[in-house]
Amino acid sequence: MLVLYMTYIAIKDLERFEVHLSRSRLIISNRVLMGDGFIGRVYRLLQIASCLILKDFSIGKGHLDPEDAKEFPAALARKVIWPGRFIMIAFCIVVLVGAYGKYFNGYKA
Repeated sequence: MLVLYMTYIAIKDLERFEVHLSRSRLIISNRVLMGDGFIGRVYRLLQIASCLILKDFSIGKGHLDPEDAKEFPAALARKVIWPGRFIMIAFCIVVLVGAYGKYFNGYKA
Protein backbone atom coordinates (compact mmCIF):
# COMPACT_ATOMS: atom_id res chain seq x y z
CA MET A 1 0.00 0.00 0.00
CA LEU A 2 2.85 2.37 0.82
CA VAL A 3 4.50 1.64 -2.50
CA LEU A 4 1.30 2.61 -4.31
CA TYR A 5 1.14 5.82 -2.27
CA MET A 6 4.75 6.68 -3.11
CA THR A 7 4.07 5.93 -6.79
CA TYR A 8 1.08 8.27 -6.74
CA ILE A 9 3.15 11.03 -5.11
CA ALA A 10 5.93 10.48 -7.67
CA ILE A 11 3.51 10.95 -10.54
CA LYS A 12 1.60 13.87 -9.02
CA ASP A 13 4.01 15.92 -6.85
CA LEU A 14 7.61 15.16 -7.83
CA GLU A 15 8.14 18.59 -9.38
CA ARG A 16 7.09 20.28 -6.13
CA PHE A 17 9.80 18.35 -4.27
CA GLU A 18 12.48 19.05 -6.86
CA VAL A 19 11.75 22.80 -6.93
CA HIS A 20 12.64 23.03 -3.23
CA LEU A 21 15.82 20.97 -3.75
CA SER A 22 17.12 22.83 -6.79
CA ARG A 23 20.67 23.29 -5.42
CA SER A 24 21.17 19.68 -4.33
CA ARG A 25 23.68 17.80 -6.45
CA LEU A 26 21.97 14.40 -6.30
CA ILE A 27 18.61 15.81 -7.37
CA ILE A 28 20.10 17.72 -10.31
CA SER A 29 22.13 14.79 -11.62
CA ASN A 30 19.34 12.23 -11.23
CA ARG A 31 16.86 14.40 -13.08
CA VAL A 32 19.15 14.11 -16.11
CA LEU A 33 20.22 10.47 -15.60
CA MET A 34 16.89 8.87 -14.66
CA GLY A 35 14.68 10.80 -17.04
CA ASP A 36 10.97 11.51 -16.71
CA GLY A 37 9.63 7.99 -17.22
CA PHE A 38 7.51 6.17 -14.69
CA ILE A 39 10.33 4.19 -13.06
CA GLY A 40 12.65 7.20 -13.14
CA ARG A 41 10.12 9.37 -11.32
CA VAL A 42 9.52 6.76 -8.60
CA TYR A 43 13.28 6.25 -8.17
CA ARG A 44 13.90 10.00 -7.91
CA LEU A 45 11.15 10.38 -5.29
CA LEU A 46 12.52 7.50 -3.23
CA GLN A 47 15.96 9.10 -3.35
CA ILE A 48 14.50 12.41 -2.20
CA ALA A 49 12.76 10.56 0.63
CA SER A 50 15.98 8.84 1.70
CA CYS A 51 17.89 12.14 1.59
CA LEU A 52 15.27 13.79 3.79
CA ILE A 53 15.15 10.83 6.20
CA LEU A 54 18.95 10.72 6.55
CA LYS A 55 19.40 14.47 6.31
CA ASP A 56 22.73 14.85 8.15
CA PHE A 57 24.28 11.90 6.32
CA SER A 58 23.11 13.25 2.94
CA ILE A 59 24.47 16.72 3.68
CA GLY A 60 27.80 15.22 4.80
CA LYS A 61 28.10 13.18 1.60
CA GLY A 62 27.26 16.23 -0.52
CA HIS A 63 24.02 14.82 -1.91
CA LEU A 64 21.79 17.39 -0.24
CA ASP A 65 22.46 21.12 -0.02
CA PRO A 66 22.28 22.41 3.59
CA GLU A 67 20.24 25.46 2.57
CA ASP A 68 17.79 23.30 0.64
CA ALA A 69 17.39 21.00 3.63
CA LYS A 70 16.81 23.92 6.00
CA GLU A 71 14.28 25.67 3.72
CA PHE A 72 12.36 22.53 2.72
CA PRO A 73 8.69 22.80 3.81
CA ALA A 74 7.84 20.47 6.69
CA ALA A 75 4.35 19.68 5.38
CA LEU A 76 5.80 18.53 2.07
CA ALA A 77 8.51 16.51 3.78
CA ARG A 78 5.95 14.63 5.89
CA LYS A 79 4.38 13.30 2.70
CA VAL A 80 7.45 11.17 1.99
CA ILE A 81 9.39 10.88 5.24
CA TRP A 82 6.98 8.65 7.18
CA PRO A 83 6.07 6.32 4.31
CA GLY A 84 9.76 6.18 3.40
CA ARG A 85 10.66 5.22 6.97
CA PHE A 86 8.09 2.44 6.99
CA ILE A 87 9.40 1.11 3.68
CA MET A 88 12.98 1.15 5.04
CA ILE A 89 11.89 -0.66 8.23
CA ALA A 90 9.99 -3.29 6.24
CA PHE A 91 13.03 -3.84 4.02
CA CYS A 92 15.30 -4.25 7.07
CA ILE A 93 12.89 -6.75 8.61
CA VAL A 94 12.84 -8.80 5.42
CA VAL A 95 16.64 -8.80 5.28
CA LEU A 96 16.99 -9.75 8.96
CA VAL A 97 14.43 -12.54 8.72
CA GLY A 98 16.17 -13.89 5.63
CA ALA A 99 19.56 -13.73 7.35
CA TYR A 100 18.15 -15.52 10.40
CA GLY A 101 16.96 -18.39 8.28
CA LYS A 102 20.09 -18.73 6.18
CA TYR A 103 23.04 -17.84 8.41
CA PHE A 104 21.85 -18.64 11.93
CA ASN A 105 20.25 -22.05 11.25
CA GLY A 106 16.79 -20.76 11.97
CA TYR A 107 13.41 -22.13 10.89
CA LYS A 108 13.95 -25.71 12.07
CA ALA A 109 10.87 -27.69 12.86
